[in-house]
Amino acid sequence: MSVLDIAKETGVTTAVLNNPPANVLTIDLINEVNQFLASVDRDPDTKVVIFKSANPLFFSAHFDLNLINGTPDGQAGCMAFSQMIKKLKQLKPLSIAIVDGCARGGGDEFVMACDLSFGTENAVFAQPEIGVNIPTGGQGGGGNTPVVWGAVKRCSLY
Repeated sequence: MSVLDIAKETGVTTAVLNNPPANVLTIDLINEVNQFLASVDRDPDTKVVIFKSANPLFFSAHFDLNLINGTPDGQAGCMAFSQMIKKLKQLKPLSIAIVDGCARGGGDEFVMACDLSFGTENAVFAQPEIGVNIPTGGQGGGGNTPVVWGAVKRCSLY
């Protein structure tokens, strides 16, 4: 079952996260996004990649906490997530996240790894990791937080 819906138009590829109920970044979604990123990075016709959510309440609730368990599968999941963030930051086409709902934890890091992000009046951004003793942005996306959030404030759309 696919958890990423892909649509292509001239020069633009849209990927819609569709992992009910809250687009948790499970290993299935992470692996599918990693495969998608590799394919659009090789596609000379794709100039822009847009990420959206099928769920109006959640862009992505968070990284699957079941993967943070110290087991080999958990470690592989954490490595796959880190790889996804790295691939997203290095993606050749321009990456845009359109957030209409909640982007928390790993979902927020995903948004921050994109080149541009746009939030509607319903957008919420959060890094709740501190409550479970995980360094905020521990997978690499959060290092941009002051720069990204500062730019977002300066580029607010009304």
